[in-house]
Amino acid sequence: MDRFREPDRTLVEKACHQISATSLPLYIQAISTFELLHSIINHVPLYFAQRQPQELATFTWIVDGKEPKKKTNWEMWWSWYARGALSNMSKRRPAPRLEGADYSFYDRFTGKIDGGPEEGTDTSLLLADLRFSSAVEPGLELVDIVVNATRRALVGALGEPGWRSIPRLMVDRKEPYIKFICLRDGADVIRHPLYGQIVRQFFSSGGRLMLAPRFVRAALAES
Repeated sequence: MDRFREPDRTLVEKACHQISATSLPLYIQAISTFELLHSIINHVPLYFAQRQPQELATFTWIVDGKEPKKKTNWEMWWSWYARGALSNMSKRRPAPRLEGADYSFYDRFTGKIDGGPEEGTDTSLLLADLRFSSAVEPGLELVDIVVNATRRALVGALGEPGWRSIPRLMVDRKEPYIKFICLRDGADVIRHPLYGQIVRQFFSSGGRLMLAPRFVRAALAES
């Protein structure tokens, strides 16, 4: 702790205590959520900068709350720690930028990280409007329906008509649309998962194009 100055030292010490008190499932959930947020930060600006750049002017984050009347210790730790974790991710794995796209509305969220020389995402500003809600939120309800249907599709608990159109809601990219975090060792787990065929066949194509039509035409003209 000696290398941190106040008030950062107190905040880091508090975060360490909260991590120690966090159950393993909640900790894994937090790490998985950081990966999800990093993916959103990488893909959303690239997609909307080509189509509706004004949508990148503000970000509002609503997270499904654990308790209706208060923010839990885990949620307080998560919302604070996420800023630092995502800043480091943005430096190690910076978001791609497309030449010719309009990032003018998003530029205020990017710049020098912590006053240093490295460019990245200002996550303190990007996540400034973040709240936890246990109320019925239409957006959260829709996401829950899609995620639950996808989970059931992968484990074979939902017929194809119930989930076949879901990949069309996702952005097409080189890798499969669903990213997994492996918690067990073994080649069979990685190379031959039970859900592998569904992911390869249905969740690796058919999504929305990342490039807007004018950029596709420009790329074809240059080739």
